[in-house]
Amino acid sequence: MTTTFRTPLDHLGPSLLPSGNVAVTTVQLSTNNTRVAWVFQAETASQITTVGFKLNTITDGGSMPTYRLSLQGVDGAGLPDGTIKGVSNSAFVTFTPTTGNGYANGTFTWIALGTAYTPANIGEILALVIDVSSGTASGTNKISIDQGLQNVAGYSTGVPYTLTDTNLTWAAGDKVASSDPVFGYKTSGDVFGLPVESVTSATISSTTEVALRFTLPAGFGTSFQILGALWNCAVAANAGRLYRLSLYSGGESAPSLLEQIEMDSDWHDTPGSSGTDRYLRTLFDDAASTLTFGTQYHLGLALDSGSTLTLRVYQFAAAGDMKALPWGDSAFCLASRTITYPPATGGNVFASSATQLKQRPILLPILSDWTVPVASSGIIAPRIFTGF
Repeated sequence: MTTTFRTPLDHLGPSLLPSGNVAVTTVQLSTNNTRVAWVFQAETASQITTVGFKLNTITDGGSMPTYRLSLQGVDGAGLPDGTIKGVSNSAFVTFTPTTGNGYANGTFTWIALGTAYTPANIGEILALVIDVSSGTASGTNKISIDQGLQNVAGYSTGVPYTLTDTNLTWAAGDKVASSDPVFGYKTSGDVFGLPVESVTSATISSTTEVALRFTLPAGFGTSFQILGALWNCAVAANAGRLYRLSLYSGGESAPSLLEQIEMDSDWHDTPGSSGTDRYLRTLFDDAASTLTFGTQYHLGLALDSGSTLTLRVYQFAAAGDMKALPWGDSAFCLASRTITYPPATGGNVFASSATQLKQRPILLPILSDWTVPVASSGIIAPRIFTGF
């Protein structure tokens, strides 16, 4: 049986599909009255062992306060109820975030709970709260955290959501409706939440082809086709530039061209405009190749001389953190190779550096026909399988 999708294969999840230039919401935890919470539904009934947040900056004047991360209940108004979860209210951990203790600016930070917490059921509503446990936070002894992402088409009007309180009294007005929560939690074998470390970019040029390396899991089907790609970038700074979208088989070591199309930047709505992120939907103009589940492919972008394109990329602290996204960890990641434009079969190999293995580009293959396994049964969808 063949199913026709003609929809982008979303390997990011709806929280990471931008609706504009992605920015971050940063909160200064510079007083003892300031605290932040992330309200979410547990996606697992397994023990939550570790929780995480994005540490932006450390300001250490020599008297850094001790902060606390805790899992709390949520009241009927959707606010943290102040009661720490776990046996004897033990689902918390305290920490003193100094560089001497191993903390660093600009890192997604994971900390093990003092006692793991087992949700009452999948879907239990919880709040991850960070506040001052002891000492005095001030302008010279504090941390700032990246609470969430702005301009992403995610869940900012529903669960999960974030709150910022500055007077030790949670209120409905503390909810931050314009920011998608950046936080995470782990079990012994899985990762949940949105543990993004940063939003960065990969430069596409006439000498560097940037690609999505991807493998659809064996057993999910017998074959599929890719029609093109939906991708997010800051457009070329010059009008009249040519770029090519290419699909390769052959893995990293022997790229073999399957499909390719060349486009002109004048075909954009505002050619020559740069600095504004936009989506481009690019379709191949030749017959779609039949691809195989369990096989690695590369979907690459290259640009002719005279300008560059910047492809938007999400950076994670570790490849394993991408388990929080659809399709697992580095089965979908960034890759690149050195080329001479136009790119073709052969030439230099693709490679994914240690950094690229922890990066997801906003480059979504447009999935066409999907042939399901013969006599298949059971569930074949990953955690999130959405179109856009």
